[in-house]
Amino acid sequence: MQWEEKLRSIGAGAVVDKGVSVKYDGIRLPRFISEFLLSEFMIRYGDQEEAIKRMSEFIDNNIPQPGHASQWHNRLRLGERCELIDSVRVAVHMEQLETEPMVSIPSIGLRKTRIDSALLDANPRLLREGIWGKATLEARNGMVWLVDLKPFQVSDVSIDGFMEIRKNFTRDEWAEILVSTIGLSPLNFSDHRKQLILISRLLPLVQSQTFLIELGPPGTGKTFVLDKLSTRSFVISGSKISPAQLFYDIRAKTEGLLRQYSALLLDEVDKVHDKELSEEVVNKLLKYMESGTFDRGGLEFQSDTSLIMVGNLPQGFRSGGPVIQTLPNKFTHEAFLDRINGILPGWELSAVMHSSSSLTKTWGFSADYFSEVLEHLRQLDWVPELRHRISFDGCSIRDEKSIMRTVAGLCKLMYPDRVITDENLQSILVFSLEIRQTLLDESALLHHSRTRHISATVRQT
Repeated sequence: MQWEEKLRSIGAGAVVDKGVSVKYDGIRLPRFISEFLLSEFMIRYGDQEEAIKRMSEFIDNNIPQPGHASQWHNRLRLGERCELIDSVRVAVHMEQLETEPMVSIPSIGLRKTRIDSALLDANPRLLREGIWGKATLEARNGMVWLVDLKPFQVSDVSIDGFMEIRKNFTRDEWAEILVSTIGLSPLNFSDHRKQLILISRLLPLVQSQTFLIELGPPGTGKTFVLDKLSTRSFVISGSKISPAQLFYDIRAKTEGLLRQYSALLLDEVDKVHDKELSEEVVNKLLKYMESGTFDRGGLEFQSDTSLIMVGNLPQGFRSGGPVIQTLPNKFTHEAFLDRINGILPGWELSAVMHSSSSLTKTWGFSADYFSEVLEHLRQLDWVPELRHRISFDGCSIRDEKSIMRTVAGLCKLMYPDRVITDENLQSILVFSLEIRQTLLDESALLHHSRTRHISATVRQT
């Protein structure tokens, strides 16, 4: 790629050879962790082959294998200090009998590991989303203690530095960089429209309270981004979506996923049956998607988590009927659909068939660095500034809100330096209108009603 050398030069410390990193997707580590380790070992050993060899040895020695938890417990019992790689999280429950912070080490089934206050103070993220890292454990007086933790995630990034990097590339080059950062080949997805569809999968991570549907053939990578890229996203797999899981567990007094993550992906919604989808889940989602609040167990909660529902379409499904009829009926009520920002046309993307052609072989931003950048951008409200540049026609308040969320999110992704020409903003606006119009058309077709035609344009400056 023409931009590869330039990115490696000006993005040192923030970029990684994605062609190497995607090979580690199958080792039970999220990509943002494997790419962090790859960068660390490259810095330490310089030579790529040696770095990969040493990294593989490190992973093999420190990731507990399934079914081997008792061996690790026995090593601790015998007084051995154990080092392992895991996602470590701390919980404190003041209403329960044990009010001391309790560390969870899921790979070996530990839920009540103790931690010194100084170590907890040094790693406040342990109390939020948790931290992937190398944990050092030892047994003291019959209790297991976390005595050291080396995080495998960047704790701070320079958003100004990221914006400076952006200024060195054209729109098309930047789109290719983002596609490569996702882990897919820019050569295989060279059409800008297809690139924009792929990049839109990042919207839940960069724009709060974004609600999307993506439907397409199996194997097009619909869950690929949110499953691999960030610790702040979570994929709900399977057909059961319970109120306790999503909102609040009354019995355990623990907050649900809508309070724990920036983005949730509801996978394979085409396989969810109405009988498995409670009215409580649907009604609470309706309220949440409108107001950003929900209640359960007599408690009121706020959240800005984004949702994307993805499902598979049978081969050759698009034959004039609405694609959303593949969703459970409870997700296709007009009131529910109207709260969705738009439908991403996943049916336009080809399947990710072969790693040799579909996966990237070039460079991109390391996942841990990029996910921190997205989280920073997510905290910024670009809607008022961009709304001032756009004129709407035939749009309801919900239409405008939905379109502007998509516009703001795509502008953050494509133009984080805020240098957005009228032409480039118009291009993003057209795409944002289209996915909203697709939703309106689909809803009208399904409910045998008249569709509304919406339009908008960028005011010339």
